[in-house]
Amino acid sequence: MTGLPYIKPPETFAPRRIGNDASGILEVPVLGGLTVEEIETVTELLDGFPSARVAEAEAAMAIAAAEDCTPIEAYRVVHDGLIGLPLDDPLAETMRLRHAARIHEVNKIFEAAGRLNRLSSVTAIIRHRLNRPNWTTAETLRLPRLLGDDLWRLVMDEQDAENLPAEPVTEEDLKKPLAGDGSPSEQTGEPSSGACPMPSPASGGGKRSPAS
Repeated sequence: MTGLPYIKPPETFAPRRIGNDASGILEVPVLGGLTVEEIETVTELLDGFPSARVAEAEAAMAIAAAEDCTPIEAYRVVHDGLIGLPLDDPLAETMRLRHAARIHEVNKIFEAAGRLNRLSSVTAIIRHRLNRPNWTTAETLRLPRLLGDDLWRLVMDEQDAENLPAEPVTEEDLKKPLAGDGSPSEQTGEPSSGACPMPSPASGGGKRSPAS
């Protein structure tokens, strides 16, 4: 990074000490964000695992077809159900109950994806910031819990420091992840004019964390 012609050099941060006497204490560099190689490592470690975003989109598309409503309306029912937001419209709540089993399966995928993202992110930090290029996820699993928790907190702080705003999910977003896995990339027929009840706008349709 020092070889780049910066107009203003990157901000520098004091390293963070994590752990305690029982777990051992590590000093980890703080960079104010994740690096490209760290993100690439996480992506490689997650490769081949089911995508939570695809599962959510597939559920929304299936519910939209069953309920004769638009995918984005169905997505909000799924999304609000996953994060536990109440639905102000009784018809939307009824729809969520009708599809509770499908939403529950998506929730299990999100939970597994969250665990895998944490494991992969901590492994990436150890590989690149502690100069352990061959460190494995199996070794991360053997860390004392305090070290694992502190390293994951560092990952989240680095992500927060980047201040990346969440963008609303669109109907095209729901269709895109389905196009490459053999699932239908488009819903046939004309979109409804609101036959599907609209859940609370509090959900905002925000994207989830990267690792999903």
